[in-house]
Amino acid sequence: MHGFPEGVGKAADLGQLQSTMHTIELACTSIQMHMNSAAAEATILSLSQTPQPYQACKFILENSQMANARFEAAAAIRNAAIREWSSLSSDDKKSMISFCLCFVMQHANSPEGYVQAKVSSVAAQLLKRGWLEFSVSDKEAFFYQVNQAAYGIHGVDVQFAGINFVESLVSEFSPSTSSPMGLPREFHEHCRKSLEQDHLKTFYCWARDAALSVTNRIVESDSAVPEVKVCTAALRLMLQILNWEFSTSAFAAGVKQGSDSPKRSECNLVQPGPAWHDVLVSSGHIGWLLSLYGALRQKFLCEGYWLDCPIAVAARKLIVQFCSLTGTIFPSDNVQVQERHLLELLCGIIPWLDPPDAVSKAIECGKSESEMLDGCRALLSIATVTTPSVFDQLLKSTRPYGTLTFLCVLMSDVVNNLMTNNSEEETWSWEARDILLDTWTALLVPVNRSGGNALFPGEGKNGTASLFALIVQAELKAASASAFKDDDSDYLQASIVALDERLSSYALIARAAIDVTIPFLTSLFTERFEQLNQGRGIIDPTETLEELYSLLLITGHVIADEGEGETPLIPNAIQIHFPDNLEANNHPVVILCSSIIRFAEQSLQPEMRASVFSPRLMEAVIWFLARWSCTYLISPEGNRESNSKNVLLVFFGQHNQGKFVLDIIVHISLTTLASYPGEKDLQAITCFQLLHSLVQQKHICVHLVALDSWRDLAKAFANEKTLFLLNTAHQRSLAQTLVRSASGMSNSEASNLYVRDLMSHMAKYLVEMTSKSDFKNIAQQPDVILMVSCFLERLRGAASASEPRTQKAIYELGFSVMNPVLVLLEVYKHESAVVYLILKFVVAWVDGQISYLEPQETATVVNFCMSLLQLYSSNNIGKISISLSSSLLTEAKTEKYKDLRALLQLLSSLCSKDLVDFSSDSTETQGTNISQYFSLLSHLLEVYPETVAQLNSEAFSHVLGTLEFGLRHQDMEIVDMCLRALRALASYHYKETSAGKVGLGSHAAGLKDSGGNFQEGILSRFLRSVLQLLLFEDYSPDLVSGAADALLPLILCEQSLYQRLGSELIERQANASLKSRLTNALQRLTSANQLSSTLDRKNHQVFRKNLNSFLIENHQLELEVLLLQPRTSLAISRITVSPFPMRKAEYFSKDFEWEDLRAQVENDPSFSYHLRPFEPTSFSLNSVATDQSRSSAADGSHAWNSFHHRHSSGKFFKERRYLLEEFPELVNWKGNSKVLEVGCVAMRTSFTEALDRVKETIDASNIAAVEHHFHPFCCDFSVTTFPTWLACNPCRENFTQTSQQRLTDGRGESETDPNYTYALKESKCCVGGVDFVTLIFTLSALPLKRMPESIKECFSVLKPGGLLFFRDYGLYDMTMLRFEEDKRVQFREYMRSDGTRSYFFCLDTVRDLFVGAGFKQLELEYCCVKSVNRRKGKSMQRVWVHGKFQKPVR
Repeated sequence: MHGFPEGVGKAADLGQLQSTMHTIELACTSIQMHMNSAAAEATILSLSQTPQPYQACKFILENSQMANARFEAAAAIRNAAIREWSSLSSDDKKSMISFCLCFVMQHANSPEGYVQAKVSSVAAQLLKRGWLEFSVSDKEAFFYQVNQAAYGIHGVDVQFAGINFVESLVSEFSPSTSSPMGLPREFHEHCRKSLEQDHLKTFYCWARDAALSVTNRIVESDSAVPEVKVCTAALRLMLQILNWEFSTSAFAAGVKQGSDSPKRSECNLVQPGPAWHDVLVSSGHIGWLLSLYGALRQKFLCEGYWLDCPIAVAARKLIVQFCSLTGTIFPSDNVQVQERHLLELLCGIIPWLDPPDAVSKAIECGKSESEMLDGCRALLSIATVTTPSVFDQLLKSTRPYGTLTFLCVLMSDVVNNLMTNNSEEETWSWEARDILLDTWTALLVPVNRSGGNALFPGEGKNGTASLFALIVQAELKAASASAFKDDDSDYLQASIVALDERLSSYALIARAAIDVTIPFLTSLFTERFEQLNQGRGIIDPTETLEELYSLLLITGHVIADEGEGETPLIPNAIQIHFPDNLEANNHPVVILCSSIIRFAEQSLQPEMRASVFSPRLMEAVIWFLARWSCTYLISPEGNRESNSKNVLLVFFGQHNQGKFVLDIIVHISLTTLASYPGEKDLQAITCFQLLHSLVQQKHICVHLVALDSWRDLAKAFANEKTLFLLNTAHQRSLAQTLVRSASGMSNSEASNLYVRDLMSHMAKYLVEMTSKSDFKNIAQQPDVILMVSCFLERLRGAASASEPRTQKAIYELGFSVMNPVLVLLEVYKHESAVVYLILKFVVAWVDGQISYLEPQETATVVNFCMSLLQLYSSNNIGKISISLSSSLLTEAKTEKYKDLRALLQLLSSLCSKDLVDFSSDSTETQGTNISQYFSLLSHLLEVYPETVAQLNSEAFSHVLGTLEFGLRHQDMEIVDMCLRALRALASYHYKETSAGKVGLGSHAAGLKDSGGNFQEGILSRFLRSVLQLLLFEDYSPDLVSGAADALLPLILCEQSLYQRLGSELIERQANASLKSRLTNALQRLTSANQLSSTLDRKNHQVFRKNLNSFLIENHQLELEVLLLQPRTSLAISRITVSPFPMRKAEYFSKDFEWEDLRAQVENDPSFSYHLRPFEPTSFSLNSVATDQSRSSAADGSHAWNSFHHRHSSGKFFKERRYLLEEFPELVNWKGNSKVLEVGCVAMRTSFTEALDRVKETIDASNIAAVEHHFHPFCCDFSVTTFPTWLACNPCRENFTQTSQQRLTDGRGESETDPNYTYALKESKCCVGGVDFVTLIFTLSALPLKRMPESIKECFSVLKPGGLLFFRDYGLYDMTMLRFEEDKRVQFREYMRSDGTRSYFFCLDTVRDLFVGAGFKQLELEYCCVKSVNRRKGKSMQRVWVHGKFQKPVR
């Protein structure tokens, strides 16, 4: 036997090994004897957790006499190997697998089968763990040993062990039965595909050959032989392989695609693909299998118990599975191949079922029913893969009748057996009925969809009519028998929903012969109605009422389909199978429905309610009316066709009986709610199904709100005490229904008035009640708590019905109860049920309102939610102690999380709202709200990451989409909060997965989208985003610590992705020196300063230090790359060094033509106010005096001061480093350069920080020292003129005189002569003027009348030949078009809500301003960029004006 090499496991002497074995044996004994079990389990667990316990485990397996000890040793090998796999050598891994395999084979005859199974399972799991690492030859070496065993070379016992190992291996590679290994889903998928492509077919052949090798021995022997267990294991393995989820899923021609109908019985299609044809179809394999079972069946025919022995069960299950064989394994050009395959199987199966009465009698006499049930399952499988016509023809080739006729006879016998026995216990006939009903469902669903006669053979129609009559008779007999039972029988307790599956199958059978079954049902109803009328007061009607209950349910399913998810249509069978020339009054469906509605109308009479309409019968009546009304009642005019369907829709339409029937239904609903107190099931059906279905369609709501009966219902809801006694959930549903009916009002004003009248008194009551001085004293009284709960549920129902027409009224409703809600939360902070109702109301209200609200209203909602959450948190409401958290295993205990789930729903709703525009204007306005919102988001994700992981995919994507948006935000405070939230999520996932748990589960794993493309998990995406931010985007140094804290757990969670990205980044460096330096920098990032893989405080500090060092090195490398590239390719070089998906920022672009936008705007009437002249304005650029008083400098200054105070940290704006791309003169200018940035103090276009970062790189490149190459200055001329230290008055005059002299000296040199350099030495009084002025989104903040003198100020301090760079808002920019008319303060000038102003420039205005000040125009054009809201896919058209102007040199 191969053993462990020296490298595996710590060397231990014999005494230590024996001591360890003895300790484990004692622990196993203690557990068996229930003595000190906790300590014993801890001892066994320590064996698994000990590093490299392999030698000890091997010793226990080979020497222990206790089976349990050997079992635990095998488990310890598995756990330790999986945990330490990456640290084991290749030889170690292969040696462990070989040891386990050899152990299984050498101990194949051991009586402790469960130990052998465990060791076999361990070998299979370890082989899978190394599957992608092992070479083909390694795998062949393992499988050679197994193959030898499976072929029986080493005896029957070893053969059995070999087959069992293959079974364990297949189980491990199957996604549904694989063991957890803490590896990504992609690993398991790769293993599955590899095994399927390379080995699965081989394994099947091994099993087949093993079974064949022992078949003769089994059949010929007169006694039990050991070969039986080999054959059983082989058949079981073949079945397991056929149950494999094959990648090939295409269907062959003529094969049915399956149905959407629910199935009670399991039927898995087998679709292995054409490569399996020779093994499964053309090899005679099916014939051998049927012959084997037939021979054994004949041999043991007298022994009824034999049918349940393992070999018989395995053979039958394999035969049934072959009936499900379909897809491309059969040639598409020869459908007879599949038909012959099915016929061969059917001929072998029919003896299990035929004759049905004899089979039933034998079962009743004690024979096992398992063979009969397997025969039914085989019919289901055949029906699933064929059409009704093919199914029927199969048996006709050997019998005088078709398969459908046999199916009718078989099911009739089963139904008769059910009626005869009438047992309340589920017997074999119950199970057989359900399987056969699924068979009918598989056959009839396609027929029901098309309604065509050709799809269903005529012979089958006759049989189904008789079968349906028998089924109804059986159901009525069961209903009648249950009438006088004192106990709560299953029949009485079964809800309508529980019966729905079975009744749906009954309906399909009825529709196959609809022209017979509808009159049959009508006759049954007529008989029962007559019985009630004739025997009233004389005969006990209970039996008849139970029969009516059953008939209503059956009839409702026959004439109408369920409408969940879509508007149900009249079944095709009813549309097609009745003559088109029938009069409405003579149409069988009209007759049937009218009789039922007339019967239901009698429930409005008090005496009939008392004597006939019991709560149980009313349940069926209400359910029938709900189902029927969805299909037939007042159908839209556009859906009508000229056939039987049209007759039905016209009869129950708005111009015929529709309104009358609608009024009856509303009256019945109100009467039911008021007259059956305490009947929760009845009230639930009335509120959730009947009334709810009426308001789903607007054309019905139009008639509803006009009915007196509907107004009576609304009044009763608002005022009558009876409806306040309903279950609170039913009150919520009723409120939702009544509010939703407002869509039928004539206009939005009427709809809002309707909602106010319906709900305002409830809000008023809450306001008055919570404002009472003694409210806290009376609040705990039961009746007060009940009333508060009712009102909260009603408000929640109304809020959940919000739509555009009623949004205003519902917003006012919620706004009016904001303070009362906060009071209620404070008062009932210890009443968890009330707290939960409060939270759910707020969630529903916010969810229904948030997408409609304007900024001011949004601010109000967010502030209210913040107050609510602060109050919730301050009172420790819903807090769960740490001591209890580990025991939250049961559903009752997890209810403690329901408040938190409600809060996360609230957060998800807020996430769906764009609280801020992507434009800078709206960002300025809403910054405070956004900050509060992201503070809330960060707090919840940091405190409750485990509950975020439990969100459904839609809510989770909302939260994470908002987090991703926040990382791209301009406000650095928001980015920092998102990084904190990201740290919490990644840390939670890393800690959970390290402990063997799922963490974020499927949210962290990548999935395929609808197009089949693989999408990365969220942690992978965020790792890319954070690295993208730090390496290739502008960010504030203040973010580095937060980014480091988020980046560390992300790297630990996604180590392979991080290594791949690093490798890609390194490979993209063409310069060998840079590549080496980058490699070292990346290595130091994750290894320097003894960085470990923990997430404690010390390790975070170490990583922050490493990241700071890395970023310094990275910026040096980045700028060195930029300096080595030509300036014209600056943007390209920045993009090519990034391995991450990044948005290419085109700051100077032509995404669209400005003239096209202009035509669009000027032709849109909604924008006309932007184009009209502003009356008070008579301002002309040429009329502005240059010596105009500066008293207007204060225009808007207060608003801007407030703005700067709010954003004093400067984090609100991102640094505009694109200036180097747009204005390359800033980099290429020769000599010492002085740059003046003109703007507000918060606008961070300054190059100081950038220059500090590149100083070392430029020095190394032999470029002039930074401090002598650039002189940055910042100045805000909204307060004063430029200071004299920039350019004193004499220097300014010198500029002017020099220019004039140059104009008259006659040298004739070009103004733009590159050889001409104007050099002015700095004087002691000033710096001598500047070479560049930047006006970036600054001029638009000034009033238009002040712009000329401000530009002249810039002109006066600029040296001759110097350049002014301009960029600002352009005409028809998105932000301009969003301003309302009342925000206009001048022509093309607008005031934001915070008082700051913005002007939108056209090219002519800019040209007049700068040329009028003395500048020469070099560049001037519109920059038209499409900005995309990534989360909503919304495209926004941004327009800026880009300009370069030069001060003339002469």
